[in-house]
Amino acid sequence: MRHAWYTVGLLTLLFILSFIDRSILALMAEPVGQSLGLADRQLALLLGLGFALVYSFGGLPLAQLVDTRDRRMVVALGVGVWSVATVLSAFAGGFWSLLILRCGVALGEAVLTPAAVSLIADLFLKEKRSLPMSVYLSVGSFMSIGSYMAGAMAYDFAASMSAATGLATWQLTFILVGLPGVVLAVVFLLTAANPPRGE
Repeated sequence: MRHAWYTVGLLTLLFILSFIDRSILALMAEPVGQSLGLADRQLALLLGLGFALVYSFGGLPLAQLVDTRDRRMVVALGVGVWSVATVLSAFAGGFWSLLILRCGVALGEAVLTPAAVSLIADLFLKEKRSLPMSVYLSVGSFMSIGSYMAGAMAYDFAASMSAATGLATWQLTFILVGLPGVVLAVVFLLTAANPPRGE
């Protein structure tokens, strides 16, 4: 049971990171837009429709992978893809490269919740699933605001370090919020529970 709750804890932590990584561009829209010479309509596409379309339609075939492949591996790959795409966003040269990287964030994040629901269903008996599912899903209710608070703290920390690194504050912020996911992808792959599939 401890391993099951440990896995729920990891999934919840990854869900928190996903909110931060998807919303960090909105927090830094002004410096990113100025640095890359982005028009308002390009920023709108990066922040809204472009991300949402890939997230929504990409989730369908990715959910099939969750049903047919090793779920730990699928989660780790998804987290790795979105985290690396977030880090690489620091080095985007313009609209198209940033759009491709945002699509990578959307695709990687589309894996997480289908896999989390599937894993929790197999980690807990039917009559005991409501609490772990509530723990996981409750993140969404406060991270819609909390992600901006976490992003602002990362931005402030990046501002104090940017002179020493030679990177702009927005670039360092992308790196700071993306790196934890790279580490946690490996941790999840190596340590999360991998229960047999239920009926």
